[in-house]
Amino acid sequence: MWGRRAFTLIELLVVIAIIAVLAAILFPVFAQAKAAALHTQNVSNIRQLAQAAILYSNDYEDTFPHQAWIGNGGFRTEEYHVLFQPYVKNWGIMYDPLRRNLCNQYRNRWGAQDRERCMGYGVNTGVHDIGSGNESGLFMATRFIPPDIRIMFGRQLTFFPSPSEMVMFQTTQDEPMYTTAFHWQRYVLDGRGSNQAKARNDGKWVRAMVDGSAKSVRVARYRALAWDHLIMPVARPDIEKHCWSLEAMGGPGITCGQYIDLFMRDRRPY
Repeated sequence: MWGRRAFTLIELLVVIAIIAVLAAILFPVFAQAKAAALHTQNVSNIRQLAQAAILYSNDYEDTFPHQAWIGNGGFRTEEYHVLFQPYVKNWGIMYDPLRRNLCNQYRNRWGAQDRERCMGYGVNTGVHDIGSGNESGLFMATRFIPPDIRIMFGRQLTFFPSPSEMVMFQTTQDEPMYTTAFHWQRYVLDGRGSNQAKARNDGKWVRAMVDGSAKSVRVARYRALAWDHLIMPVARPDIEKHCWSLEAMGGPGITCGQYIDLFMRDRRPY
């Protein structure tokens, strides 16, 4: 009776080579599928965050929560995460599932389970910066309370003429202030320090609008005006969605539309 013939070395090498080729083809596909799933979760998180803001505003005369800068303590924009918790009861939606780096200062100290992670999303404070003269985002102009307190008063959500065209929250690279202002998208913090870096998530960010809808937006890193590192949407129409009106004041003596004109004229990718 003849026994079974064993594989030869050549045959085994051929099989191994075929498996290696298949793995090389499939692994990137699996990675892309995982990234797509996380991006979908990202969109879901920011949509729920916007819905929580709408529910909150319904209980408080239709008003987005005020925010404050207190001395050297930082910009208190993280407080809305706390105020919204009764409406969502889920700390997980506050985080970008693709953002794993640690924060080295002003962490979420309000009871989230993972106290070391950076929040994933920032509130729309306009295209340029937070502070005096900027009324283009979700807040009215800053009010100063001596000696070192600045209050930004939230607008009523029904104030905005085109809610589906006005950004409420967006992916942010910023910490500790959690703002969408382009000027502050300069650093990625890894728990050891601050490092200028390209846009997170390969520039595929998510944003939620005042009407509660959510969508993707493509961003990139630029040099523009006096800054050597800004991150902003690639397309001008996506930039304009950070302004409730192009005629709104984007800073002292300059409108939001004028700021955008300057950005578009002067920006250089890198």
